[in-house]
Amino acid sequence: MEEWVKLLFPYFQENGLRGLTVDTIAQFLQKSKATIYEYFQTKEEIIAQVVDWKLAQIGTVKQIIQDEEKGFKERCQAMLHHQTEHISDISNLFLADLRSLYPSQWAKIEKFLDDLAQLTGAFYRQGIAQEAFHAIHPGILVLNDQLFFRALTNPDFLPLKALPYARLLTISCSSSFLASCGRHKKSGQAHWDLPLACGAGNKKAMAVLQ
Repeated sequence: MEEWVKLLFPYFQENGLRGLTVDTIAQFLQKSKATIYEYFQTKEEIIAQVVDWKLAQIGTVKQIIQDEEKGFKERCQAMLHHQTEHISDISNLFLADLRSLYPSQWAKIEKFLDDLAQLTGAFYRQGIAQEAFHAIHPGILVLNDQLFFRALTNPDFLPLKALPYARLLTISCSSSFLASCGRHKKSGQAHWDLPLACGAGNKKAMAVLQ
């Protein structure tokens, strides 16, 4: 059913989940309701499959974080690239509907984020201990990412809704990743490399961090 999931994911991002029925899903997939019910008993089971599929994609970042054959800076930049690639296609409409209409699925996302926060927190601490990262409390870096994600699910947060998600992600990552990544000594001062994946949105954050 992965083929169905891949088709439904962008449909859910564009249309949200309010008013969604098995009928509309069957019509979109060009399948009969009987065929749908051969694989899923409820609409939420379908949504759960979509959520699990996307979380599995995002979760591959753990392999990047734990790849100790690569340096901290390289992994940090790879993490940013990974997030841009796998999160930029998630709409805040979908997330907001998921939070309000399907609390069990939202709880799954919350747990996923908590587990990932523990992993990235350990990564930041190791990098700071080895002086690869700037000495910023890792909890602050992790908290920034968590708060930003939750802000995106607030349908009343109009300034965010007015910007493309990929741009928002870039701005969010700047305060965490650029606060820690690419630090080296140059002429007795801390110097920051701007990762190529960051884009123009991070330059403003760079000025603040410096």
